Amino acid sequence: MIRVVFLAIALTLATVAALAAFDFTDSQSVVATHDGDKNCSDFPNQEAAQDHLNAHPGDPDGLDGDDDGIACESLPCPCGGTPTATWHLR
Repeated sequence: MIRVVFLAIALTLATVAALAAFDFTDSQSVVATHDGDKNCSDFPNQEAAQDHLNAHPGDPDGLDGDDDGIACESLPCPCGGTPTATWHLR
């Protein structure tokens, strides 16, 4: 019985620790699947790159070099405007 209680406590603590590692600032974002590395040169303008970055939280492609939430700032407009919130490990 003590083993069961200990196991339940350990699992609860592990779950809490895992959830605490994330910052859920925008839990309603739609996340697209990521199927290949994209570079700024793959997009016709900044808005298209921003749309891709917003759909892929965490910037798996490295489109936001200065980590300000804006993708491919050197690309021509039309520009994407406001970046969306993303989840970051603390």
